Formats: sequence, C-alpha cells, structure tokens
Amino acid sequence: MRFEHKNILSDFIRPIDLLNTINGGVSMTTMKLSETDNGFVLHVTAPTVEAEAFNVFIDSNKLIVFSELPGDLNNMAGPYPVRIPMFHHSFDIPGFVNIGQIEAVYEEGELKVFLPFKDGTKAHRKIDIQEF
Repeated sequence: MRFEHKNILSDFIRPIDLLNTINGGVSMTTMKLSETDNGFVLHVTAPTVEAEAFNVFIDSNKLIVFSELPGDLNNMAGPYPVRIPMFHHSFDIPGFVNIGQIEAVYEEGELKVFLPFKDGTKAHRKIDIQEF
C-alpha cells in the first residue's frame, strides 16, 4: 500500500503514539550518573525522543530535568497546544558543584548534563578510619 499524502499517515500515528506513551509506551527514560576528573555527568536517554523535547532548569540548588511530547498534536484538544510530560526528575545540586557552569548537550540520542566541580577540585574524599 502506498500513501500519496504522508500527512494523513502522520496524523493517524501521532495520536496512537501519544496514547502509547501516556499508557507506559516504549519511550522508557533511563538516567545514570558518572564521575569525571572535573565533575559529574548526568546521562539521560529516552528512545525516540528528540532534543527539542528535553528541558533542563536550575532553581536555586535544584537541577530539574524533564521531557514532554513536542508540538500541538494537530490541535487535538482545541485551540491550545497540548504538552504531555513524559518524565520529570529533580536533583539537589551539591555545594561542591559550580552551578554557574552547568551545561547540557544532546548528542547521538542522549542528553548529557555536565555538573563541574568548583575550582576544578573534588570536594569529596574518603576518610580513612584510624584504629587505636
């Protein structure tokens, strides 16, 4: 079967994808934290989610990361754009992270949020326990 108007197919599939995602569909978001010499990197992956759907905010000492289905979904709910949240997570930013230099990059299907240490030094270390 061949579709002459690809918009018809898109208009049909988009509501199905929306309902699938709302009902726990295939867009499973995963997050992991890794440490580098200069800071932490928060890795966020969500299959089929484009860069425009991700949002990263700083609110005082909180890092807020969320994504939502983009677009107005062809005005499915009337004249107002529909914004459906897919995931939302907030983190306390430790005092040893330089809030002013936090950066986010989206590459190869993954959002990476870099949380640099203040003054390039680690502010945490293991304390050896002494025995007497």
